[in-house]
Amino acid sequence: MITIKNIDTFLLLKLNQVFSNYDSEEVVLYRGFYNDIKHETLRRILSIIHCRLNKLFSFMNYKNKPGVGGHYNAHESRELIDLINQIRVIQATLKEENSEFYFEIDSYYEEILKTCMQFLSEIGGSSIPEDFPKIDIIEHKPIFILANSTMVESPFNMKSAVKIRLIGEGSYAKVFKYRDPYYNCDFAIKRANEDLRPDELERFRNEYNVLKTLDSPFIIKAYHYNEEKNEYTMELADQTLEKFISRNNGSISFDIRRALVIQLLNAFEYIHSKGILHRDISYQNILITVDEHFSLQ
Repeated sequence: MITIKNIDTFLLLKLNQVFSNYDSEEVVLYRGFYNDIKHETLRRILSIIHCRLNKLFSFMNYKNKPGVGGHYNAHESRELIDLINQIRVIQATLKEENSEFYFEIDSYYEEILKTCMQFLSEIGGSSIPEDFPKIDIIEHKPIFILANSTMVESPFNMKSAVKIRLIGEGSYAKVFKYRDPYYNCDFAIKRANEDLRPDELERFRNEYNVLKTLDSPFIIKAYHYNEEKNEYTMELADQTLEKFISRNNGSISFDIRRALVIQLLNAFEYIHSKGILHRDISYQNILITVDEHFSLQ
């Protein structure tokens, strides 16, 4: 079993393997996608694998064209099998060790890799299934994303990965916090749990769709839905009403208590005017934002 102290050694071994087999001049075009990964060895590994996957996928697209034959060469078949196995081993090891560098694969490429493993053969080449589609090559963004991160996009359509920190969770979703590098302020991400049933996931998505339409100073704003991770970005509040009361109950003045109740009633009045009824009001999901002018007295 790999131990935490040997993760660096493990990654160096993997780097030597992929570097000796798959490094090329084109890798430099992919390195910028992984600048946010603070482990240099892993950054180099992922850049090399991303580059080589794209080369192999491009060749597969060529071999899958009408009139070419639909036969994927033996050498490329073995290379693709090896790369997929390398990815799985690195992923499994980092996940088992609960490493901060555990990564996930772009969902589109993940499905392609799974499908390829169903028909790839190490001997004699591989017959590409007739219904196998042309692969859309991803060469404008990373395909490997740290699991404890998310992709954010600047106003200039530039994407980068940022670290996220868990700040709350419930039966349907987890809530994370991150610092946006472009706006230089904090946002929240609400991510659906992976084990949700289809109807529960639909309910989660509907929650975002409704929240996105609301525009009130008493309602949290929702900004963007990420289809790949089933999460949405929203305005960050400082704390729940439950935490606020538990920390400050002895020192909250009557005026502050009255103001909080009035704001809550304003929120109810607003959503009711939109024909919306909240089905789960509790101290845990009423949020408090505290600005620099706020005083408990």
